[in-house]
Amino acid sequence: MRSIASAALLVGLAVGSVYAAPLTLQATDKDLGRTIGQYMLSAHNVHFGSKQDSEDRTTLMRMVASEKVPEYAFAIIPIPSERDEQDNVTAQSLLLMVISELKVPAEKRAAALEAMNKLNDENDFTHLYIDGDNDVAFRWTLTVTEAGLPADNVWDAYAGMLPAWEAAGETLSNLLAK
Repeated sequence: MRSIASAALLVGLAVGSVYAAPLTLQATDKDLGRTIGQYMLSAHNVHFGSKQDSEDRTTLMRMVASEKVPEYAFAIIPIPSERDEQDNVTAQSLLLMVISELKVPAEKRAAALEAMNKLNDENDFTHLYIDGDNDVAFRWTLTVTEAGLPADNVWDAYAGMLPAWEAAGETLSNLLAK
């Protein structure tokens, strides 16, 4: 009886793994944003809204609520970054970005930059900066090459950025509130 149950479990795992096969993103995907959005929903039950640009590329966006920082937008923006001689896309950058509402007033800019430099130094992969509108921005770029990129890398970056942003956002919110 035990071996029948074990065999059934193994068959179930084998069949389940067929449907959960890893997805490799391709640089040649004409709508990489859409592909990532479908992956995030089906593999992780995380829904992103989407918007198509004039070239039918999809940008993903979702609002994230948090107890530590004000609600913020998280965007995933695919950008063709390399082309071959025939103008075919051979690499795409994926810009993962927090769009915050944290404004840095001129009188707190030096203190904010000092705190951001420290946070950037502690965090190898992400990049905090003050954008042209004096908003705090937080981003990470992944590259999809001709060899592909496992979609799980996008999930890992997204899942890693959320707590990193909350820690950075909380530090900066406290600094800006003084």
